[in-house]
Amino acid sequence: MDECPYLIPWLVVCGDMLLIVDHCINLSLGAPVTYKPYRLDICTKPAKWVEVKKLENWALFVEGDVRSTPFSCMSPELWGGRMNCLYYAHYSEPCNIHGLGDEADAVWDPSTNPDLLYKRNWYRQLQALWVYPSVFYSDSE
Repeated sequence: MDECPYLIPWLVVCGDMLLIVDHCINLSLGAPVTYKPYRLDICTKPAKWVEVKKLENWALFVEGDVRSTPFSCMSPELWGGRMNCLYYAHYSEPCNIHGLGDEADAVWDPSTNPDLLYKRNWYRQLQALWVYPSVFYSDSE
């Protein structure tokens, strides 16, 4: 995939899109990592990955342990969250918020531990898993 320069991407379903997302280390000032989502465009033959500039009314959630499934949430402002952001949970820090793509620096909190490793890996101890409150899904009622 020429369009996605990342090495260890992960998949997440976001509405009607299949996204591939990963991080790129950023050596300049501001956010230490940049996350860029790409959606699978199946309207072309062959299908190809296309960068998503904004997720609009969506937020993504990912955890450092690969055994925890990434997920998306529509209308995060309903629970006080932010649109077009990625929430990254790590065992040594509370949840960190990242802007996606070009908005990485606009959301970044400089008080976050600069030595935090932003990758998904297998950890010897099982890390905390996401809990899905009812605000994230519908039971058709």
